[in-house]
Formats: sequence, structure tokens, C-alpha cells
Amino acid sequence: MDLVLLPENDITLSDIQYSFTKKYPYIMIHFFNDNDVKYDANKSLFEIAKYRNEAVIVTKDSTIDEIQYLYFENFGINIKIAGFRDDEAVFIDSEYTLEEIDSQLRDIEGFKPYPIYNVGLRAIPDPNNKEKMIVKHLDGEEVIIDESLLKTDANNVIILRDKDGFVYAINALTMEVIDRKKFD
Repeated sequence: MDLVLLPENDITLSDIQYSFTKKYPYIMIHFFNDNDVKYDANKSLFEIAKYRNEAVIVTKDSTIDEIQYLYFENFGINIKIAGFRDDEAVFIDSEYTLEEIDSQLRDIEGFKPYPIYNVGLRAIPDPNNKEKMIVKHLDGEEVIIDESLLKTDANNVIILRDKDGFVYAINALTMEVIDRKKFD
């Protein structure tokens, strides 16, 4: 399955990341501006593209270098591809294909699949009970947070715990789920 991005698509960066990492679990695509500042994943490709030339088609045979070139040439966007080791992004520049990099990272100790559970998640108030939150995923899956709000910190992060022991960190301004971890 190829990932085709048309210049007129109003797809969010989060949608692109989700599709990308679902296909290649050990790598993630990140989007940066000219000052090397990461774009908010809620922004659409249409919003951040400086120009819209041609479609970008990403296949299993695309190299990281080719994809970086295509995004810059067709949209004016800087991208970086990263593996995930020790809970950190490790950026990769390479002439290897996506499939080769994904396969190699599986065999290197410390690398693990990218945690896509927080890509594309949104928290919204439960319309039936204002004291609860619903976390919605791109695939339509919903989790109702039925425990009380644990805290909101100085960085405007809401921390919630669901009945299954998952703790969600949510940006209080955008309602984007920043992180999700399971605690026993």
C-alpha cells in the first residue's frame, strides 16, 4: 500500500503520521519548519505547505533521502524520519528504503515500535456527563475516562486515568492527547 499525498488534500499531519507508522511500526515521520521547529500535528498539510506542486507518493521502496527531497520540493516542508529508542526519537538520514530501515530497527536492541496510540487522539467532554471525558482515536475508537480529573499542571496539561489503568496527558488548550501510559 502506497501513501499518496495530493497537494490539495486537507489531511492533518497527525493523519499522515498515523498512516505512516501503522505501515512501518518502527519509524515515524516528523514535520519541521525552516527554523527546525516541529509543527503541531493538528495542522493540516494544506496549512503548512509553502507551495503545492505535485503529489508525493511514498512506497516501501522509497528511501528516507527521497522522501525528504519530495516533501521539500513539492510542499516546501522539512521532514525527518525517526526510530524510537529509550522513549526518544532517534532521527535517521539514509539511502535505505523505509522497509529496510523498519526491518533493521526491529533487530537492534532498544528500538521498539513507535507508540502510535497518542497520534491522532483527541479528548472531548462527554456530552452525557460533563464530569467525564471521551478520548477519540482516528479509527473511531472511543475510550470514556470515567475517573475524575487527576490534575492540571502549570503547563496546561490535564492528567486523566481511565478504568483500565491508562493515564492520559492532554494539552488543555488543544485537547490533543500528548501521551498515554499504562500503570498497574
